[in-house]
Amino acid sequence: KTQQVNWIGKSDGAHVDFKIREPGTGNREPSVSVRVFTTRPDTLFGATYMVLAPEHELVQRWIHEGKITNAREVNAYRETTSKKTEMERQAEGKEKTGVVLEGVAATNPATGKEIPVWIADYVLVGYGTGAIMAVPAHDERDFEFARQYGLPVRQVVARYFVDKVGKDAIRSDKPTVRRQTIYVIVKHWSEDKYLCLDWEKFGWHSGIIGGIEEGEDPVKAAEREIIEETGYQHVRFVKYLTGEIHNHFFAGHKDQNRYAVGRGILFELENDAWEKPNEEDTKNHRAVWVDRNDMPSFLNLGNFQYMWKFVDGGSECFTDEGVAIHSDLLNDLQTAEAKEKMIVWLEEKGLGERATTYRLRDWVFSRQRYWGEPIPIVICKTCGYVPVPEDQLPVLLPDVESYQPTDTGESPLSKIRSWVEVRCPNCGGDAERETDTMPNWAGSSWYFLRYCDPKNDSAFADPEKLKYWMPVDLYDGGMEHTTLHLLYSRFWHKFLWDIGAVPKEVGPEPYARRRSHGLVLAQGGEKMSKSKGNVVNPDEIVEQYGADVFRVYEMFMGPFDQPVPWDMNGIEGVRRFLDKAWKLFSGSSLPSVTPNLETLYHKTVKKVSDDIESLSFNTAVSQLMILTNAFVEVGGVPKEFQEGYLKVLAPFAPHIAEELWRDHGHDTSIHVSAWPTHDASKIVASSFELVIQVNGKVRDRFNVPTDISEEDAKAKALASENVKKHLGDKSPSKVIYVKGRLVTIAT
Repeated sequence: KTQQVNWIGKSDGAHVDFKIREPGTGNREPSVSVRVFTTRPDTLFGATYMVLAPEHELVQRWIHEGKITNAREVNAYRETTSKKTEMERQAEGKEKTGVVLEGVAATNPATGKEIPVWIADYVLVGYGTGAIMAVPAHDERDFEFARQYGLPVRQVVARYFVDKVGKDAIRSDKPTVRRQTIYVIVKHWSEDKYLCLDWEKFGWHSGIIGGIEEGEDPVKAAEREIIEETGYQHVRFVKYLTGEIHNHFFAGHKDQNRYAVGRGILFELENDAWEKPNEEDTKNHRAVWVDRNDMPSFLNLGNFQYMWKFVDGGSECFTDEGVAIHSDLLNDLQTAEAKEKMIVWLEEKGLGERATTYRLRDWVFSRQRYWGEPIPIVICKTCGYVPVPEDQLPVLLPDVESYQPTDTGESPLSKIRSWVEVRCPNCGGDAERETDTMPNWAGSSWYFLRYCDPKNDSAFADPEKLKYWMPVDLYDGGMEHTTLHLLYSRFWHKFLWDIGAVPKEVGPEPYARRRSHGLVLAQGGEKMSKSKGNVVNPDEIVEQYGADVFRVYEMFMGPFDQPVPWDMNGIEGVRRFLDKAWKLFSGSSLPSVTPNLETLYHKTVKKVSDDIESLSFNTAVSQLMILTNAFVEVGGVPKEFQEGYLKVLAPFAPHIAEELWRDHGHDTSIHVSAWPTHDASKIVASSFELVIQVNGKVRDRFNVPTDISEEDAKAKALASENVKKHLGDKSPSKVIYVKGRLVTIAT
């Protein structure tokens, strides 16, 4: 439904009018304006250029009138664009291209300043108004385009962190002090670790924090704070990590609310030169070194967690909501309030208005072909378009020998005059049937209702049968159906439900549960394509490995609803798994049932049953592999489990399971036998394997009772000879027991 909502694309925002200074008009008052739609009117102060679709009528007019000075370049770009599909023009990751319209300028209605006007293929003439205001600081595509062509990026929305609960929550009884601040992350001079502050009394883990003095440069302020807070003397500025960010909280060490307006900055130490810092500057914290891999979990302040994402790169473009900055009347307003205030301002000034737009566009319903449901409309010269009376429905296609297309572009039905020519249901005069037919998705939008009662000649379905069968329990389809067939069928069903053709008891939705399956991609993650020569032929895989290996691998390769690249190494692993399963029945060994094996068997029956129901086929196969390996370890499948094991294997490897089932003495197919059941009382194990780690590496493991105490688990771990060997003469600094799993020892 989320995809469908996005495809329909309802957007609330504003239309904004930009005055355009046309080519050749000099400094005269602009007489032309271009209207754009934006969902973020609060970012208007950050619009630094405008983009028109290459096909925009103004561009065509200016070229025709000879007003664009770089017309040759513009025309060449328009020609290139005309050869691209909409999908190609808007593809993610595509390099942004465009051409500036020399001599044209637009006026930003918020700032009153002129901004350049470009054409670019990522703006479509048929979507919205065919023009956009570009706010590169807060829109990814605009940002990429601006970076490509060196256009200005003006931040007008800041990330806003506010503490409303806990010890750092803003306090109404304390004053709020606004402060210019720097947030600094400092890298070690040679190792991959970072200098941080541990504010033990306040529970904060951060980088370096400090204030910017009046008139002080942020980088200079950061250098000063690093020296004062940590004692390290020689630092090198690397880069700004973020734009301006705002943080509102209660600062316990200052006993006041702080509204910090800050910048994130990355530095690197040049060497280990260090002098002991002033105790007054470090009384609330201590400096600590933190490994890169531990930084995400160490940092616990929102602003530093946010900044850390940009250490290795990342876009400076901030597209979320926040607080308005550098925006005159909007400053310090949060996004929702800033949007509303800007819309009111635009309407008061006559520069725009509130608006709602939709991404969804008209879809042509009729087709000029024979095959398809006839459209039940009669065209009368006197009465116009007249619906066919209900007692004459359905309109059936005529029997024909040929249904080839016509030379005129009309439907093949138009040539069958005996079918076309009818009397008008209204006036009885001469009329003609509509000869276009419905597209194939018309019938597919309600077929599931007809399935409930396919031989009913008096109605499309008996209401009682609809009540019994509907809604559909599970709809599984490809992602491409989500915004086409699936959406249409939901619309048709809702309409039929609204008019009472579908009983109210059925409900307004046709599907109780909807899942889509992911694509199998080529190796490397690309979509398979004949033109790229990367298509995997299933017949070749079946010939080489067998149908069961191919089938199991497809179910094992990843979550059912996610795209997954094909991997020949993975299929080899599945073949080994099925080889093991086959060989389990080739010997005469019948091992006895152990408590652990019995628990694992019943767990597997339950998990495979549950996973099939939830379409989690990959985890079902994984569980079967675990059980198979357990059987291999004991030398075979206990007699009590043999039939149940084959039954849970059968949906995934039907041919192997069927053959082993027949070898087991059965005359009927395994696929019509009763599904096995699990014994819930035997799923709870009496023991488990306790894993012992020393400094992160597994050094021992052994079975222990499930009710073992923490004290006994630790004692057993420390008593292990292998653990003693790896501890040597070191004493453990930490011994942690993770219940039911492991003991980890650190030195």
